[in-house]
Formats: sequence, C-alpha cells, structure tokens
Amino acid sequence: MPGAGAIPTRLLLLTLLISGRAFQAASAATDADFSVGVEQALPVVGKPCRLWLTHDQAATASKTDGIAVTFRVTRGDHSAHPIDLAGAADQRQDVLASVQWTPRQTGPVRISASVTIRGSAAACIEVAPQDVFVTSRRLFFNYWQCPPEQRFVTSVMDNSATTEAAIRWKRRGVRPLGWQGGQWHWVRGYGSPEKMAKLWSNMPPERVGIVIDEFGGGDKIDQQLGAALRLTRQQMPQMFLAPYCLSVTGQQMIDGCRVADLVLVETYTPDWRWDGFITGRWQTAAKAGLGTKSIAVLG
Repeated sequence: MPGAGAIPTRLLLLTLLISGRAFQAASAATDADFSVGVEQALPVVGKPCRLWLTHDQAATASKTDGIAVTFRVTRGDHSAHPIDLAGAADQRQDVLASVQWTPRQTGPVRISASVTIRGSAAACIEVAPQDVFVTSRRLFFNYWQCPPEQRFVTSVMDNSATTEAAIRWKRRGVRPLGWQGGQWHWVRGYGSPEKMAKLWSNMPPERVGIVIDEFGGGDKIDQQLGAALRLTRQQMPQMFLAPYCLSVTGQQMIDGCRVADLVLVETYTPDWRWDGFITGRWQTAAKAGLGTKSIAVLG
C-alpha cells in the first residue's frame, strides 16, 4: 500500500499531464479555432468599444503567457494606417484576451486579430475579421428575425432551439433577444405585474434580453404592463427590454417604457402609403420623451 507521500506525487504528475495536454492543444490551433468578437455592431465615435478573442475549445485552451494576441483596426477606405492594439488576458472562461478601442472617425472598419503561440510550428495565426460601421450617434436596427447576411443589425429576435446563432450574433456586436408575450400572456394566467415580471425575467440561454409581443395602444392592461416593466427592470438591471406597442399612452405605460432599452412602435405594410399615420404612432413615443430610444417598426 503506498505511503502518505505518494498522493501528492500522483497529484503533481496529473497536473503536469493536464497542463501539457492544454499547451499541446493550443500549439496545434488553427485560425478556425479562434473568433473575433466586438461589443457593438455600430460603434459610436468617441465611445469605448470592447474587442475580444474567443477560442472554440476554451475549456482546454492554454491561458499562459505563451499566447500573445494583437488586434488590428483597419478603416474600410484605407484612409489611415491600421491601428494595432495588444490584447490583455481576460478572466472569463470563454475569452482569451480583450482590449478597449475608441473609434475616432465614422465609416466602415474591419477588426482582425493575430495569435502568436510560443513553441508552435506556426509563427502567427491570422483570425477571420469582423466588419463594423462606426456612426456619429447611437442607432437602432432591430429585426423580428433575419438571416446572418443582414449587414446593419443591432438587435434581433432569436427563437432558435440552440445557442449557436445567439453566440454568433453576440460576436458581431448584435444583441440576440428571446420572445415573451405582453397582453397575450396577461389574459392567459399572468394577470398581475408580479407574474409578468417573473415571466419576462426568464431569458433563454445566451440571449441578453427579450422583445415583448406586445403592448396595445395604452388601455388598462397596458398600464399594468407598464408597472411590470418597471418591476422587471428593478429585478434585472442589465437585461435588454424591447416592448412592441401600437402607441405610448397613459402615465404607467410611459413610465414603464422609460426604463426599457428600445420601444418598438408598430405599423404594417398597408399603412406605408399614409406617412402621417406612421409618424403619428411614433410621435406618441417622442412626445413621452422617448424619441432617442424608440423606432417605427415596419412590417
């Protein structure tokens, strides 16, 4: 029977074996194993935007000083020299390195990264880039689902059964949102602000918030849903809340929409020919002081 000293020895050998396998996995990595992530699909001039690099096998990837990450920021019109930013180690499990970048000009920008692994046969791995567009102020492009080829997107409802699409959207700086009902759920057993807030607080995995489908035009139920929005915000301060509605009317509904991140004022294809009708609906949000966080939804 081994003595007491044999146990630490075996633990030491096991630790060395795991570390060796992790470094071997990192050394054998290719560009397909890494992905560039950006905080915002539409960064704003003068506002910090975080860049990061993930490894698709993060659980086994080595996070030692043997890995160096450099991010490169290149303007789409090549009017300026590329900017190289050294990535710093990141403590999150799925991220190898990150850096903060503050854009100075509007226009298209390509974010790429290179990975150098000491002891690897490949001197440097070039990672596929992400393309973003820098704007002068914050803009919203929200979609009730859309294909990944859609260029200008800031948030999208993602009801897919898996998390793969949501992860890809987040790497592009797009907010993937789950779906929850508004008046529909209220009349189906959730008839109190507390029950609605509990329902809305339940986000699907990898989503960063929800769209709420939907408020009406300010009736009594909408006033209660407004109270539910405020309660949800108290319970989930970082959650992205985007209610759909036909107008923003009534004090409780207005107060609720004020704590939302994006108010989606609906109109539909037959209404397009009446510009005043579309403007009238959105103007209810603007008059409530929500002009900078509301958009007219066309469908």
